[in-house]
Amino acid sequence: MNRGTQRTLLTVVRERLGTWPEAATSGEWKDTGVMDRLQRVDQQFEALLNRVRGIGELFVGMANGPFLLVLRASDPSRFIQFANQHPTHEVRFAFEQSPTGEIQGTISPLNEPEAYRLSFGLPQILEEHILFDENRGVRLARDIKRRFLSDITVYRRDGERDILYRLTYDPKAARQVRERRGRQ
Repeated sequence: MNRGTQRTLLTVVRERLGTWPEAATSGEWKDTGVMDRLQRVDQQFEALLNRVRGIGELFVGMANGPFLLVLRASDPSRFIQFANQHPTHEVRFAFEQSPTGEIQGTISPLNEPEAYRLSFGLPQILEEHILFDENRGVRLARDIKRRFLSDITVYRRDGERDILYRLTYDPKAARQVRERRGRQ
């Protein structure tokens, strides 16, 4: 896909999802040839956009590593409510391998795991690191959480305000909570 096609698709998607800046004009960002092709497949394109709208709000998390995490909440309003009350809080992680072989990560609050769930895919380099050696997978996952995911800043835009939440992971605290729960 060439740069003009990418730019046009991004512009049209942002316009239709209502995320294009009101003050900006989008005409200069659109390639007319691409727009003609889009009109021919408009029904399929609209169906795709409806699926995207159905996802709801996504959150962007900046981790310790050189990558961003796209976080999807099982219930965005529950995450927002909890995070507004606890802008900085400890979390725990779970990793599962999907039937297609991809690693799916889940984040939940350490002390209230039912309050919310955020899911994310791992960047390819970390996924390959976990899958490289099945015998060391658990240890590698623990190391990845400690090194790359111990401090995640989640960004959210609410109207004209930028809101930041800080999710922290401490392996010792997580172990202590697991041990307490095991005694109950």
